Amino acid sequence: MICVPIRAGNLAEFLEKLKKAQDDADVVEIWLDQFDKIWFEDLLKHKKKSYLAVCKNRLEQGMFQGSEADRLAMLKMAAKRGFDYVDIGLFSGKKLIRSLIKAKHQ
Repeated sequence: MICVPIRAGNLAEFLEKLKKAQDDADVVEIWLDQFDKIWFEDLLKHKKKSYLAVCKNRLEQGMFQGSEADRLAMLKMAAKRGFDYVDIGLFSGKKLIRSLIKAKHQ
């Protein structure tokens, strides 16, 4: 299985990179923390492969600057809207993992 990460600051840049990624990838890893704004509908409109949502703070080499609750809310939203996978760190704890699993199946 091949997973291709996409880090893009805006929708146009994302779509350009997505065209290339979907040719070779089984899974497209989308770094949500990189966007200036999240357009879930537009991201999913162009989905041809499985999507993996990533939202990392600076300690995890990401750019997310909000609270942990806000980061969790973004990952839950991705799961609810149609992302196939969500990336979380092992240090996140069982409570976070359970809440993301519930969000995906609601």
